[in-house]
Amino acid sequence: MDTAPGLCPASADRKTGDDLKIIEYLRKVLMVIVVAIFGALVTLTVAQVFMRYVVGHAFMWGDELMRVLLIWGVLLAGGLAFYYHRHLALDYLLVKLPPLPRKIVETAIWLSIILIGCFFVYHGSILASNNMVQKLPTLHFSMFYVQIALPVSACLWIIFSVNNIYCLLTGKTLTPLHEDDQIAPEKEG
Repeated sequence: MDTAPGLCPASADRKTGDDLKIIEYLRKVLMVIVVAIFGALVTLTVAQVFMRYVVGHAFMWGDELMRVLLIWGVLLAGGLAFYYHRHLALDYLLVKLPPLPRKIVETAIWLSIILIGCFFVYHGSILASNNMVQKLPTLHFSMFYVQIALPVSACLWIIFSVNNIYCLLTGKTLTPLHEDDQIAPEKEG
């Protein structure tokens, strides 16, 4: 049984269905990409510091590449935060609601995130395509590849929000994703 954390995770009484395999695959691929980006960012930062203070001459393109990696890393990790329910939320009143009103409010929240995501996909794509001819000064590639990070991230918001709505409407639980957050079953006796 798949015990990987996620939205609508497999519970002890059912196997992971086909409806979750795509989301789990996306999560795994995204996690590898984010780890690789931040690993490259840390490696490049250490190399830049070494070159600057030990050798006395840093890579000319290093700072610019670090900015690009940081933008992509943060925005993709932000998409993962939707999967893991780790964005800042003011849910004090939400958790006090009875089940049906809570489900309605949660669905409205996820729908508003989808609308905001659609806005960012549309306008971010326009911005990126309008800047295709603008080049990064030292890396010499199009600003499009930097600015398209926002629409890509917003697509992740939409995908994970649709999955959250699916889980809410089908009665599947949106559980906390870290074992420390989950309530342990009470022991009998």
